[in-house]
Amino acid sequence: MTHKTIGIIGGAGPLATVDFERRLLALANAASDQEFPIIITFNNSQIPDRTKAILDRGSNPTKEIIRTIETLKHAGAEILCFPCNTSHAFYEEFAPALQGVEFVHLPRAVKEYMKTYLPDIKTIGILCTEGTRLSGVYDRKLGKEYAIIYPKETTQTHCVSQAIYGKRGIKAGYTTEPRAILKEAVDELVELGAEAILLGCTELPLVLKKARVPLIDTSEVLAKAVLARASVPRSS
Repeated sequence: MTHKTIGIIGGAGPLATVDFERRLLALANAASDQEFPIIITFNNSQIPDRTKAILDRGSNPTKEIIRTIETLKHAGAEILCFPCNTSHAFYEEFAPALQGVEFVHLPRAVKEYMKTYLPDIKTIGILCTEGTRLSGVYDRKLGKEYAIIYPKETTQTHCVSQAIYGKRGIKAGYTTEPRAILKEAVDELVELGAEAILLGCTELPLVLKKARVPLIDTSEVLAKAVLARASVPRSS
């Protein structure tokens, strides 16, 4: 079976993009070079910060996202994905550029994953950027079927946002300190009643691997969905 060529809209952020491509390769059930997925990655670090745009503190990223999409299409990508949760707040704006290719929508893939693998979960805690939270990306997709819990405002600011964006945060290439401060946010969500925690920022799986409740790794969820759509056999 011929694999469809996967195009990764990358750069949001760059380290999460590299991690996502690694997951595509690791999850493929490949015994030779030719059995691995065909991947074109545009790790476009010049896409403006999505959260800053949502908070009206920065430029709208849509123009640069569309440039990335057009570059991938021109290079031969047949199925596109965007391993950035916050960027899906701009989906309606960049969707017209997706004409002619398939697109695996991350929040939709998460919803399908929940139904298939965590059917008994009713309350979800979400760790994400302030942009994802304010845009309602997951509230719209999951809110009718699940009770959604976010960290308290102070925890969001001093733990989650600091872990992602701080000078010694994940986007800056650090892991130990972000992991330590995120533990407080994880514990808070569990205490508030979360039965599972959605890692709603693709930087978070770089440091969070386990908790007292199931962690929903959005990078892995997206990778599995993309491989299925690209007709690439997946390892169990």
